[in-house]
Amino acid sequence: MATNDPTLSTRYFWPVTFQWPVHNGIKTATVVGAFNTSGPVSRTETFARIRQGLVKNGVPQDADVLFLTIEPDLVTGPAA
Repeated sequence: MATNDPTLSTRYFWPVTFQWPVHNGIKTATVVGAFNTSGPVSRTETFARIRQGLVKNGVPQDADVLFLTIEPDLVTGPAA
């Protein structure tokens, strides 16, 4: 049975790799993070927030994205 309990949340994990030119070649940076949400969140909104945070920390706004995934953080094994 589904519930709309606002206290329940899902934790998501994201790694992203950016690449951009620098004066003597190319710089590549991979950053990982996680966030909790208690409701629906779009990948578009999540990516925009990730990029905004990284731009504030030195990744150029026009850096190319080489890889991005947004997945539930919980890893479960087979049922016993």
